[in-house]
Amino acid sequence: MGETVTFIYDLTSPRVSVLSPEQNAYSTSDLGLSFNVNEEFNQTKYSLDGGKNVTISGNTTLTNMPYGQHNIKVYAWDQAGNVGASETVNFNVAVPFSTLTLVIIVIVSAFAIGAGLLVYFEGRKRQRTSSAAK
Repeated sequence: MGETVTFIYDLTSPRVSVLSPEQNAYSTSDLGLSFNVNEEFNQTKYSLDGGKNVTISGNTTLTNMPYGQHNIKVYAWDQAGNVGASETVNFNVAVPFSTLTLVIIVIVSAFAIGAGLLVYFEGRKRQRTSSAAK
């Protein structure tokens, strides 16, 4: 008789912080999703570009991300069922600048410079020829 029962009411949502990706541009289509939650949690999910929530068990990798602008938000549910959400993080997956692109730029530039020099020297040659004929 006389037993005391203590109840703790948890009405506080967990705080979720996204560590990666950051608001940045990335040249890879595989990005690490890393986040912190300030208390124990039962479940975590993320929403990419406002889409359906995807359940994850912790930090993960977002694979085969399409090029362009994206945003992500992470949610966590604590032991009492309270849900917390991170800030929305905006980031960009940019098309990587490949070696092939660089080679093509160099070849086109060399061709353009060569053609310009050829036209210039042909003009000078004709100018000398017409000056000598006078």
